[in-house]
Amino acid sequence: MDSGFGSSTPHGTQVASIAAYGSLDRASQGEQVSAPFPILSARVSENRSGQSVIVGNVVAQVEQALQWLHSEGARIAVVAFAYDNADDDPLPTELTVTLDRLAREYRMVLVVSAGNVREIGTQHWRDDYPHYLKSPSARIAAPGTAALAITVGAVAARDAPYDTTLVGIAPRGHPSPFTRTGPTRGNRDGKTQKPELVAPGGNFGWKPSLSVPVSNDPSLGVITLTGRNTPMFAATTGTSFAAPFVAHEVAKIATRYPDAGPNLLRAITALSAPPLEAGRVPNLEPSTQFAYGIPNADRVLESGQNRAILVFEGLMDIGTRVIHELPIPREFAQLVSGAERRVRIVLSFDPPVKRSRRNYVAGRMKFDFVRNMTLTEVKRTWEQQPTVAEREGNPELPYDEMPNENKRPRTIPGVNTLSSNTLIRRDISTNTWREDDEHYFLVVSHDKSPWTASQLQEHPQQSYALAIELVDEGRPELDLHGLAQARLTSRTRQRATR
Repeated sequence: MDSGFGSSTPHGTQVASIAAYGSLDRASQGEQVSAPFPILSARVSENRSGQSVIVGNVVAQVEQALQWLHSEGARIAVVAFAYDNADDDPLPTELTVTLDRLAREYRMVLVVSAGNVREIGTQHWRDDYPHYLKSPSARIAAPGTAALAITVGAVAARDAPYDTTLVGIAPRGHPSPFTRTGPTRGNRDGKTQKPELVAPGGNFGWKPSLSVPVSNDPSLGVITLTGRNTPMFAATTGTSFAAPFVAHEVAKIATRYPDAGPNLLRAITALSAPPLEAGRVPNLEPSTQFAYGIPNADRVLESGQNRAILVFEGLMDIGTRVIHELPIPREFAQLVSGAERRVRIVLSFDPPVKRSRRNYVAGRMKFDFVRNMTLTEVKRTWEQQPTVAEREGNPELPYDEMPNENKRPRTIPGVNTLSSNTLIRRDISTNTWREDDEHYFLVVSHDKSPWTASQLQEHPQQSYALAIELVDEGRPELDLHGLAQARLTSRTRQRATR
């Protein structure tokens, strides 16, 4: 960077150690860990009275840092800081816009922290947990509202301190007492799910004799390296240490898929997160307030005997629809006692952004899952249909109703939920599937934002990626991957002979 910096705090080293190694819990106990990922460090802050403070103009510093990282070949970057207040202005901050613009321009996966709640007003850290996480003041802080970045919240990995006079505030696996939540501003009338993912960020403890929580108890924090031989390890808390955990998982996936673009890396990472248990945290809504779950790249690096992972990355013209035929085996639809079928689909895209526009991102995307229809029927049904006003003016206009659940299974969450996200994950209900079902399609749609014609002409196409998981937990002997491959081979052979 061009600025002159003072001394550094341990923060950067601690963040880098998690990005390089992932969880260091076992390493702190003397167990061997895998080789670290290489780390590039772009410093933007200095130590002032023990606090990390950005030097100079934060937007310029971050832009220079990302520019340098890109020039050095970095594909994944962690932005492990956030403003102190919720990003609740009508327009995104300049820093947020800069991250979105550079993520698209540099084709990088940016992983940012959700920010930390530092004040909860008159509420009580322990007695009122987790209710204060629903308040507007606990919403995501910039630049965690960046539309194209993966925003990461924190969960507590442990809740039993060594100090018996101390009580962990958050139960293990629940949102950390300080983590910020969503939803955030959206496009048009929708809200944006933020954070998309969560990871261990530590826990606060509570002593009855104190009026403030204990934020640095070693048995409740995240284990990091210190950069020194003695002590080698330290424990800390914050969403800054959840973000590099997710970046580490993205790096695993990028190693397995070296040609994958940022959209596909984001999609596979979201696919890798096991779903959070419904109702785990009372009064918090998982789909809008604490994410898809904790990513685990090892779940999706390879297809397994009873699991098939399907991926796609490509381009489509804006304002159009693309139909993908899915190679779902007939055996997957069989109703077998003990079978636990799941279809999970993730869509990721990287629209252009303009801060001055009411519709910040240039368009929305969604997908519909369809079965038991021919390709011709799907094309006709998803062609541009007349509007309600047009049908009222001319009842004779041809119009195809959307298929019922037999042909268009329910999605969880619903198809219109989280419509402002650029990273969308949905489960497909398999409750009504039958053995004689056939012809499975995914209809991916792009809806243009009301930007000017000249603005839209600058971006005639939209890049996107899909990651799909088929799994049957009740039939480990079912070779879903082999059956799906066979259907793909058969389909290719049939087309070649036409």
